[in-house]
Amino acid sequence: MSTRFRTSAGALLAALTLSAPATARAPALAAVLTCDPITGPGRVLCSVEVRGLRTARMAWADALVVAAPEFARPLRSRVAAPRLEPSSKSARIALALVATGEGRGTLRVRARAVLCQPRAGGELCWSEVQEPSVELAFPSD
Repeated sequence: MSTRFRTSAGALLAALTLSAPATARAPALAAVLTCDPITGPGRVLCSVEVRGLRTARMAWADALVVAAPEFARPLRSRVAAPRLEPSSKSARIALALVATGEGRGTLRVRARAVLCQPRAGGELCWSEVQEPSVELAFPSD
């Protein structure tokens, strides 16, 4: 391959890459994180509501705790959704924290799901991720 051809091919590839419109697709997943009020040291219950925003069914979902305040640590850092029905469009994932004292901070969770949509000859499935968060405080304001 000549140097001239490689240079021309490289220039063409760069031009196509730079001129290609950037297409951002809308998220197909919504996730909401809520926690019970912290009334003192002990167990704090939280839940992640994960819902597909399109007509796709939800095949699988889980939640990973990616950040938690020092005073309220998770009992488990990853929790999977209970077994989903074949027609499920949403899932509720329960999380538990242990509050050890006073403090304030953000709980952040990575909610992941696999969504599937019928296609000719089978299903098309893809993964989606959202990172909801909630502010925790004890004592509350």
